[in-house]
Amino acid sequence: MKWLKSMLSDASGNVDESKVITMLMAIAYIGAQLYALYKGGVFYPEKFGIGGGALAGGHAFLINQRNKGN
Repeated sequence: MKWLKSMLSDASGNVDESKVITMLMAIAYIGAQLYALYKGGVFYPEKFGIGGGALAGGHAFLINQRNKGN
C-alpha cells in the first residue's frame, strides 16, 4: 500500500485530490468497458484509446490550471 500512497500524494506527502479523482475515473472507465464486454458488447480499441487519452488529457489540464493558480 505504500506504493499507492506515494503514487497518490504530492511532493510534500499530502494526498493530492486530482490524482485520486483521476485514478478513480480510470478504474471506473476500465470497469465500464469490462462490464460492457461481459454483457456481450463489442470492443473497439480505437474508442477505448480515445477515451483513455481524454482522461489523461483532462488530468494534464487540471495539473496545468492548478500550477497557474486558477
